[in-house]
Amino acid sequence: MKIRATKIIDLNNGLFKNSYNKINPVVFTVISVIGITAGVCIQSLNSTLNQDFFGKFNEFLSVNATKTFAELFAGNFIYNLIFLLFPFFLGMSAFGFAFIYLIPLIKGLGIGSACGLIYSSYGLTGIGYCLLIIFPVALIQFVTIILSCSESCQMSSDIFSALRKENIAEEIRMKLFFLRYAIIAVITLISSIVYAVCNLLFFKIIT
Repeated sequence: MKIRATKIIDLNNGLFKNSYNKINPVVFTVISVIGITAGVCIQSLNSTLNQDFFGKFNEFLSVNATKTFAELFAGNFIYNLIFLLFPFFLGMSAFGFAFIYLIPLIKGLGIGSACGLIYSSYGLTGIGYCLLIIFPVALIQFVTIILSCSESCQMSSDIFSALRKENIAEEIRMKLFFLRYAIIAVITLISSIVYAVCNLLFFKIIT
C-alpha cells in the first residue's frame, strides 16, 4: 500500500509503535475485559449448561492426563495459530477493520465462560486450575490477540484508504505487516510451551 512518508517513518520507530494508531491496543484491551466479564456472567444464566460442561470437562481432563509435552504443545499451538489467521486475513481486506473488533470479544467470552463454568463445577479446585493453567497462558494469548488485532486494523484501514485514493501498492508496508505477524506467531509458540509446562507441573496437583 502506498503510505505517506510520515507514517512509514513512524512505523519503523518500533515493531509495534506508530503515531496514528495508539488508541487501538487500549480499545482491544477494554473489549477483551468486557468479553471475559460477560463470559463469567453467562454461566450463571443456565444451570443446564453447567451440568453439560461438567461431563465434557471431565472427559477433557481425562484425555489431557494421558498426553505428553509434545501433544499438549502441538494441540494448543495449532489451535491458537488457526485463531490467529482470522485477524491476519481480515487485515488483508479493505473492509476487515469493521469486523476485527469482534475477535477479542469472542476470545474474552470463551475464556470468561470457561473460567466461570470451571469455578461453578469445581469450586476451589476450579480456581486452582484457572490460576495455575488457564490464566498464565490466557495472559500471553491476549497479548497476541491485542497486537494482531491492532496491526490488522491498521493494515486494513491503510488498504481501504489506498483503494479510495487509487494509490499503488507499497512493498515496505506489507513486509512490515508480515514481520510483525511472524513475531506474534513466536509469542503464540511461547504461550503453547507455557501451556504444556503448566499442565505437566500442576495438573495432578489440582485434580
